[in-house]
Amino acid sequence: YLLDAAGEYYVDKTNLKLFVIPLPGVNMDASFVVELSKRRAAIDLTNTLNVTFDSLSVEMCDDTAVYSNNWVNANTRFITMRSLNMQLSGRGLTFIKTIAQLDSAGGLENTEHVGLIQSTVRHMDDVSIQVNQGWWSCSIDALGDLCSHAQIRRFYFGHNQLYELGFRPFGDDGTGGAVVGNEMVFENNLVRNVAHNGFQFIPGPAKRGAVYPYASSDLVIGAVLIKDNIFEWACLLESDCGGLKHWAGDLGFRDHLLIGNVYR
Repeated sequence: YLLDAAGEYYVDKTNLKLFVIPLPGVNMDASFVVELSKRRAAIDLTNTLNVTFDSLSVEMCDDTAVYSNNWVNANTRFITMRSLNMQLSGRGLTFIKTIAQLDSAGGLENTEHVGLIQSTVRHMDDVSIQVNQGWWSCSIDALGDLCSHAQIRRFYFGHNQLYELGFRPFGDDGTGGAVVGNEMVFENNLVRNVAHNGFQFIPGPAKRGAVYPYASSDLVIGAVLIKDNIFEWACLLESDCGGLKHWAGDLGFRDHLLIGNVYR
């Protein structure tokens, strides 16, 4: 394996073996301990614009392979991730955007135009994809119409394989994916071997002053296409779940089109 210097190592993934040349003075006896350091996230896209990643392998991250967390005066836009192999980490892709803010011109900021295409996300402790808007920092009563807008929008997930997910979750469920946002497409993906829900869509709040049962125009989250996906072998460790779940609580969704999907 071309190891010729102290401190070098090689991981044989095929045979599940670790080869190490110890540092001088270190004895390879029963007390020998190997410590491996890992990054929390491999790629941080917070406040990033116009980037394309192609044919990368990302693995062994404590938290998430690809990460973006945009708060005040920060947004991620126009990101393309194509032919990525993300594996053996806590999560695959994590995008978070707060909502309780205005830009310098008094308008709404958006994290938008993000695509994951022809990629593999596998062997994750928790979710393959997490896209979450920070509703927790927003009060419709205090901030009014500002909290009636979705600031995560125009994400595309297509032709991906998402499998072996959620068997060591950070929370309490082990869902394969959890997504919130407007104007999204989730199509031609394979989701399989998941501890809890295969893939889950999450709602946002209704507009200020809206009364249940809500009209479509009252609901913040909508315009989502879920098309030609395969959801199989979900709920392997849980009950009361499914291959695809829309979890609304006392809220709801608008304009979600589900067509051509297979559940088995």
